[in-house]
Amino acid sequence: LTGDAYQVEIRGGESDELVTNKHRWGSAAGDLGKWVKWRLHYVADAKGPQAVLQLFKDDVRVLDASGQPNAYAGDTLAYWKLGIYKWGWKKQPSDVSNRTFYCGDLFVSVKH
Repeated sequence: LTGDAYQVEIRGGESDELVTNKHRWGSAAGDLGKWVKWRLHYVADAKGPQAVLQLFKDDVRVLDASGQPNAYAGDTLAYWKLGIYKWGWKKQPSDVSNRTFYCGDLFVSVKH
């Protein structure tokens, strides 16, 4: 979240031409206290033409960033990371004392 808006940052590119594309949309206020179903369709590509990144919220596509670089060239140590991230959590005061993250089924396949 950035303020009340949802935000996704997509990083990738070839060698010295790394890019960060930020996509901001909607308001999270209406989701407070409700279950929200997220689905991500992701195919990595550092150059971009074969890249797929589609994000669905409650079965409605909210982001289609396909065609944008979404991986780092030559990165063989990439890994899947899923969770809650808050900038400055350890360095800035916060009114949040509890964080809970529920994750359902995860399907990972190998690109052939």
